[in-house]
This record gives sequence, C-alpha cells and structure tokens, in this order.
Amino acid sequence: MKRNGYIVLLVAVLAWGIAALATGSAGLGLFGSGPTTKTADSKAGGSSPACLPSTFDHSASLPGTDVDVSPEPESATANPDTQISFLGTAAANIRDVSVVGSESGRHAGSLRAYSQEDGASFVPQQPFQAGETVSVKATIAAGGSVRSVSFAFHVDTPYPTAEVPEFGNPQAAPADYQSFDTMPGAQAPILTVTVPDRDPAAGDIFTTNGPGPGQYGPLIYTPQGRLVWFDKLPAGETAEDLNEQTYEGQRDLTWWR
Repeated sequence: MKRNGYIVLLVAVLAWGIAALATGSAGLGLFGSGPTTKTADSKAGGSSPACLPSTFDHSASLPGTDVDVSPEPESATANPDTQISFLGTAAANIRDVSVVGSESGRHAGSLRAYSQEDGASFVPQQPFQAGETVSVKATIAAGGSVRSVSFAFHVDTPYPTAEVPEFGNPQAAPADYQSFDTMPGAQAPILTVTVPDRDPAAGDIFTTNGPGPGQYGPLIYTPQGRLVWFDKLPAGETAEDLNEQTYEGQRDLTWWR
C-alpha cells in the first residue's frame, strides 16, 4: 500500500513538471506567481542591475588610429571634473576637438600638450553635469592621413560623502615607523624584506603606499628595505603612480597627488 502511494506521488510530480513546461511557469500561477516573459537580453546568468552598465569590456583605442582616449568610449563612471585625454600622438596632430554634454551643451576648453610629446588633454572650462552623456569629436592627423573620430562616455553621479564619518586612524607605535632628526615630524613606514629579490639588477622599489603604519607619501626603498627617499604629504592627501620621467631634458620623479 505504501509502495502504491509512492507511485501516485511520482506520477503527480511528473504531471506537475509537464504542466509547468507547457505554461512556462514553474508555479503554475499559484502562490501569486505569474507567467514569466523572456526578453532578448535575458541570459542564464540574469541581467545586471539597473545601476550597473550592461558590459564592462570597453577599449580605450580609437578605431583606425594609434591613439587611446580617457575616459574610455562607452564608459559610465567619468567624474564631472574629468579632462579628456588623447595618448599616442603629438598634440599638433589632434585638431578640431568638439565636446558636447547632453545636458550642459557645448564645452569650451583648451588642449594642453604632454611634456613627453605623446599626447594632450582637453581641459573643459566648466565641469560636466552628473548623469549626462558627453559626445566627443576630433580630427587625428597621423601617418600622412587625417581621420575624423568620435566617441561618447557617461558622467557618473558622485556619491555624497559629507555625512560619512571618517575611519579611525589611531597613532602608530614608534616601533612601527622610522623617524629622522633631519626630517622633523616625518614617520615613514618600515619595509621588512623577508625574501631577497632574485634579480640583483632589479633596482630600487618605488611605492606610494607604505608597507605598514606611518604617514602617506611617495617612498623609495632599496631592495634590502632601506629607505632612500620619502615625501611626506599633508593630511588628507595621498599619492599614486610614482615614476621617473624626463622633463625639459632632466630626469624627475613624478606622481599623481
């Protein structure tokens, strides 16, 4: 008798599955569920939330040229105060730059060449509006040909942080940082090397984030962990991308601040 009951239950489950496939609804309309509608962009993994772009795979390269741009075409997270950068050709080859915001209209600005002579940035006189789409057109002259290019990007809406409390930043113990009589007030992080570099010609270590407690600022260490140079930054400021570059014929240290 119990075995017959199992058979009846199995038949009922199979019937339910067949009906669900026929109607396209796993709930058969019960428990408040209704028929599902599939759209053209429906995928097995589901679609992204409305707050995210449909794809993150964007190329910075302009088709038909050797020029990369920033913000990237079709990107969705540009800052309202962004510049528009062209990298890969001399500034003299970048002409007729036109920048138009969908809400803010046409933007006047200036094209400023890079010291490396490999590009330039268009600096708008006024910031863009949050949430708008910015269309960019320009003429790129390179290799004996002139090509018209165009792309667009979306300006993000900055998240207000005025009411966000600051993270705790307790004072580090003196044993966790280095201090120097010749640099009053400086507290450079200590770098401890546990495994020597296998390449004896690797050179010094350039970093903008200390390996431990201490103050913010660009730092240079030897491969053995000895501090070579440190530039203490004011409170609330950080550095990024410490590099050596050539400017006006001399070697300089550069970083974003």
